[in-house]
Amino acid sequence: MIVSYKQWTDFRGHRSRRGNDILLLPSSTYFHRVMAESLSKHSLRPPQQSSRREPNNDPVRLIELTIPQINTYGRRMYYGFEINKEWVASYSQRECRKRGYSPGSPPAKLFDLTISLRILSEDTGIRKIVIKTVYGQGERILPPDAPMSWPFPPSGPKIFAICSSHSEWFEKRPTQAQVDRMKEIFGMEPKWWVYQGF
Repeated sequence: MIVSYKQWTDFRGHRSRRGNDILLLPSSTYFHRVMAESLSKHSLRPPQQSSRREPNNDPVRLIELTIPQINTYGRRMYYGFEINKEWVASYSQRECRKRGYSPGSPPAKLFDLTISLRILSEDTGIRKIVIKTVYGQGERILPPDAPMSWPFPPSGPKIFAICSSHSEWFEKRPTQAQVDRMKEIFGMEPKWWVYQGF
């Protein structure tokens, strides 16, 4: 079977929305309700932390960024940090222990992901942190009508994105201090990535 690249990414995104990708949240209303009830019973803020960092609402202190001028064939670009399931699990479990909370099974990977996003947001003050599947650094970017046949290539790396090339989000990008805190947590510099979908 031969399909276009766009058809493949649409199909892969459909599978992800059904929860087949361990680094993406399912759309299940039941899951979100149970997770919200569980998290509402616990404070995820460290005892020694008196207040959360200020949200990114001061335009004077926004991080200086330049959107790369490359041909993405209409795809959006995202600025963020590469992650994997091992990092997400280690970070969430470590931060939960700091807060005196030991989650039980079975939430596992989905729980780790939800906790990581929430704690990162509270710790840095960055209100919007999203997960995206992207092209690897230096990987060839395919046009939407590029023919593809079985076996299809694997999905690209996952990132925690904190900004995008879309004007609305770019104008509300994080502050330098917030990004510096993220760099401390991840131990690396954020990069621009090209989204694999459309």
